Amino acid sequence: MPPIAILILVLSTRGEASNTVLKAAGLCLLLLACEACFRWMGLYRFLLRRDFLRFLGRTAAAVGGALGLVWMAYLIFPDLSPGYSSVIVVGSCSVALMAGARSLAPALLRLRRDERLLIVGREELVTALCRDVLDHIGAHEEPRRDSSATTVDPVLLKEIILRERISQIIVAEPGLESRQEIASALLECRLMGVEVVDAVDLYQRVHGKIWLDALAPGRLVFSEGFRLTPSYLLWKRVVDVTFALALLALAAPILLLVALAIRLESPGPVLFRQERVGQHGRAFTLYKFRSMVEDAESRGAAWAQRNDARVTRIGKHLRRFHVDELPQAWNVLRGDLSFVGPRPERPCFVELLREQIPFYELRHYVKPGITGWAQVCYPYAASVEDSYEKLQYELYYAKHVSLKLDLAILARTAAHVLFGRGR
Repeated sequence: MPPIAILILVLSTRGEASNTVLKAAGLCLLLLACEACFRWMGLYRFLLRRDFLRFLGRTAAAVGGALGLVWMAYLIFPDLSPGYSSVIVVGSCSVALMAGARSLAPALLRLRRDERLLIVGREELVTALCRDVLDHIGAHEEPRRDSSATTVDPVLLKEIILRERISQIIVAEPGLESRQEIASALLECRLMGVEVVDAVDLYQRVHGKIWLDALAPGRLVFSEGFRLTPSYLLWKRVVDVTFALALLALAAPILLLVALAIRLESPGPVLFRQERVGQHGRAFTLYKFRSMVEDAESRGAAWAQRNDARVTRIGKHLRRFHVDELPQAWNVLRGDLSFVGPRPERPCFVELLREQIPFYELRHYVKPGITGWAQVCYPYAASVEDSYEKLQYELYYAKHVSLKLDLAILARTAAHVLFGRGR
């Protein structure tokens, strides 16, 4: 138990030893609720370059949600409650500690400026990686370039390391490590105490996506992950069916009200049916509440855009809170969809994207989902470029697929729905 919880526990019990264990359990429950809400709100992945007030607001909302959850638990089990004042103190301290840590983070990063990194690779990849990492940590200084290093030369590599006192090398060149002389030089650098890091692996850890630009074609074949075990598939199906039945039962009144609102606002069917490409390339019919005018695609298929003019007034609210996707629970029961997976795309767009984006076909080996890692990490896909970006998240999901990741995605999706971060 953290020291602050122990201190509050001692002050709140006032010598009542018989209640100490229950009050300790109550405080632990509160701390666990705070931790869960912090992760749910994405506070541990909140970039330093983002607005501090927004971070503070998210922190306060997370703590408020945790307090609401544990207060209901205290109402059911009153002996667990450590007291009103103790709960308020823990909540206030949680906000203060998170805000303090967020404020100190840039200063702590500046203390490590003496740590020198060397990024090796093609100029466009090196430049993209430098800008991306600096933007991620909130820094603004420009990286230094060695004008003499026009090619990756083993002798020059070691010379730069010794001269600049390099502590870490990031390799951002696909297939560079397969060249014998370069591989020997990099191994020698490791023996000298220099850490050698692959840019694709670093990119995954920082952003939660696979960097396709720096990915060698054969790299995915021998990398870890990309394995759907029978036990995972069984549990995933059990979770899908359970959630789908519960959702349809609990949301039945909402489904009726939404259907009535759609019927009263504009002519056309209540449900929207559309062909999508599912697992292993099989086509299926996707069901949604209609959120656009009836003849939305009279001029042909088109990507849905943010602030799309074809969306009805009711449809804007349905899409904002993802209520239009509730009928897809039926697709889950049928086995067309899972709750978590890559979003299924239309056949006409699949043909286009398969021709223009490498590894695009790999997304079809995982069952598509109502929500997914790309949906909670990337706002919208309305072009080939957006689809390329989302594919990097989808491949990360396929590589790291697990029930733990699925539950994390569902939690972040719930946060999106509650706060109206829809389309």
